[in-house]
Amino acid sequence: MCLPGPITLKTDFLISWFIRRGTESSSVCGSQLYSWDSQFGSLALMTLPPNDLPPEAFAGFDALSDEQRVAFVNGYNSSKRSMALMMALAILLPIQLLLLGRVLLGILFLITGGGLGVWYVVEWFLTPGRVREYNSKVAGDILATMAGSTGTGSPGKD
Repeated sequence: MCLPGPITLKTDFLISWFIRRGTESSSVCGSQLYSWDSQFGSLALMTLPPNDLPPEAFAGFDALSDEQRVAFVNGYNSSKRSMALMMALAILLPIQLLLLGRVLLGILFLITGGGLGVWYVVEWFLTPGRVREYNSKVAGDILATMAGSTGTGSPGKD
């Protein structure tokens, strides 16, 4: 059972589930970690960074408050590009450059027929790095926006 956002939880069922698991236990639900502390009798909610978060964005993520972390994870997950989908597009329908923000390069790719097939094959190997670069830029932009609006956090990588 996943719960949305940072909340105060007073559900007997969920609390008893944590008690049955031991004195101190935790459960991961999506990008949120629920932790039961029997000493204080409380259920804590922590937002975890996405699994594919670029390494340079971790410092900025750690500096965010819980509410900002939830907003960051939601924004990042909605804006990032899937590696599997971009690779499938690179092989089947080579429009991944357009979706990764490289419009002029994508148009040139389509006009030249993928460099007469050579560029088409080379793109299979370049696409993973371009997806990581795009996702890193997305994470940096979100962190910069959050740092600019609240005055806290780290702008990450431009």
